[in-house]
Amino acid sequence: MTAFVLRRRGLPDNGLWHDDAAPSLGAVKGSLSQLLTVSFDHPGFTLLLRAWWPLTGEDSLRLPYLALIAGTLSPPALYMVLCRLGFARSISALLGAALVASEMDIIYSERVKTYTLDLLVVLGLALLVPVLARRSWRWQSGVAWFAGAAVVGSVSVFALIATAVAGVVLVLHSRSDRTVRVLAVGAQLVTSAVFVAAVHRTYDAQIVGTYWKRQLDGFLDFDLNPVRFGGEVVEHLTRVAIVFPGGPPWWATLCVLAAGVGLLVMARVGRNAVRARFLLLLALIAFAAAVVDKVPFGPKVGAPGNGGRVTLWLVPVMAFGLAAILQLGRHRIASRSPLRIAFDAVAFGVAIAVVTTALGRDAPQYPFPGSKSATRFVESELGKRDVVFVLPGGRYAFALDSDYALSLREQPSRSVGFAPESHDRRVSYFDSLFNPDRVAGQIERVLQGADRVIIHAATGGAPEKWLYTLGLYRVQIGFTVERSVAFDAARVVIWQR
Repeated sequence: MTAFVLRRRGLPDNGLWHDDAAPSLGAVKGSLSQLLTVSFDHPGFTLLLRAWWPLTGEDSLRLPYLALIAGTLSPPALYMVLCRLGFARSISALLGAALVASEMDIIYSERVKTYTLDLLVVLGLALLVPVLARRSWRWQSGVAWFAGAAVVGSVSVFALIATAVAGVVLVLHSRSDRTVRVLAVGAQLVTSAVFVAAVHRTYDAQIVGTYWKRQLDGFLDFDLNPVRFGGEVVEHLTRVAIVFPGGPPWWATLCVLAAGVGLLVMARVGRNAVRARFLLLLALIAFAAAVVDKVPFGPKVGAPGNGGRVTLWLVPVMAFGLAAILQLGRHRIASRSPLRIAFDAVAFGVAIAVVTTALGRDAPQYPFPGSKSATRFVESELGKRDVVFVLPGGRYAFALDSDYALSLREQPSRSVGFAPESHDRRVSYFDSLFNPDRVAGQIERVLQGADRVIIHAATGGAPEKWLYTLGLYRVQIGFTVERSVAFDAARVVIWQR
């Protein structure tokens, strides 16, 4: 219940901003033939959104509920899994409370993103892999694994990596059924590679990679100097722990080192050895992918950008490692009953304090609200002899919330591989490369016979820049400003001829 209360406070109430509106538009108004184009790297999530859409009453403000459900379920799921695997209830409660209070998990439980689902995927695989490793596989088992991995891996690139690593671990722990496992996992890895290649043809992955590298320091810079590279590694590992379990940098560094030791100890022998090996290999693959600039690992945490969102899928790695080291300490240090009771009391007390402190924090604010009201206002004002210019930063939200006819055109040279294209002659969408001086002829054709120009400017795409540039051009084409109306962070400007 506490997890739900913390996560619902920052849900959008007046439209989705650019980063949420784009995947929502692709899911809601894209065709199935465009699935890869409009899905970025998560067609499974896009299909979930598409199925969820009619259940929301076709209300875009309810599309984040999928992430909210996953984020709400994650802390109790972590607690129950740890308890089921033999960890003390006090330790399980402490780590569950840390996830309840995780600021990054709270924020991305309120967005149209896969990050909270990714956490559940990795947690589920950590529970399932040892069970599958122990069983003897037949051909039916191989087919079931291939199909299940394909479905789960389609949720996101992180889910795809996690299922691939799980497959490798299952092959490494095969016995007389090695042939079946190798064929099933081999087919899975080939299919995954084909999928990644196909997806990367739909948008410019290099632009995305450059953003993560330059803006958020999401990749590791390899250095032959072990001291410099060691410092780089510690910095990125610390950022992973800042997301979970949180705390100041010195504490996060201590936690990530303790978690690593805990996983190494757990991986040696015992009921959780295969589980720990899966999580260790997952972290190692994620680390290696960051060294070659493929997958962000430990990017900068916090605004601008909230790079820590791509760390949520590694929360189970940290949680199991910390649970292992705390369990070891509980048995070694508190071997006698009174000390064990004291240990549990302190752990429960800290868990309560963590949750109470989280409840006292200010709720996260959804970014750039107002686009939905601005869109409704445009719809109420737009007449037969008017035109509307939808500026960058708001075009996906406007296309999602308005009823004007449109299609989605491909743009594989951009970071978002599709954009809305209006079928209503009155509506013009401008993309981020728009420059009025370069398209003056096009603007004049659009404005022929128009009485008014209604400009929809949603913050998030530098609307002030576009409004200023258009304003310089406005006088040349014979328009004056009739009025300007603000809707939270969005604005509608009306020109009169």
